[in-house]
Amino acid sequence: MFNNNVVSWGSVKQKVVTLSTAESEYISVTEGLKSAICFSNLLKNLASNSTFIELSGDNLASLILASHKSNHQASKHIDIKYHFIRNLVAKVVVKVTYVSTKQNISDMLTKVIDGSSLRHLKKLIMNPKEEC
Repeated sequence: MFNNNVVSWGSVKQKVVTLSTAESEYISVTEGLKSAICFSNLLKNLASNSTFIELSGDNLASLILASHKSNHQASKHIDIKYHFIRNLVAKVVVKVTYVSTKQNISDMLTKVIDGSSLRHLKKLIMNPKEEC
């Protein structure tokens, strides 16, 4: 999102097999970051004053993987190409933040949700600055 407007959205089947939800979400966050970097570079060329990219996710384990450089038992097998996010977080180019499942507007396009949740998420898209 840019200025509370959706500029890009995508859904792609992952090309790798993962061993946990956290690993799958970590790979998704990294793939999303690639698009965000492209948009950020475009904005810089248009003289925007953006200082960092904020990347939100609803899986705390994947956000912790993105924020910590240590290689431990749970992440040592993950392909190195997915770890470049850690360098960008360390350089404060990227800020990873948690978004609760109830506030995650992407869920309306990726998960089966009930009618009241769908209405709530639609309201968030239409009025992103309002608390719903």
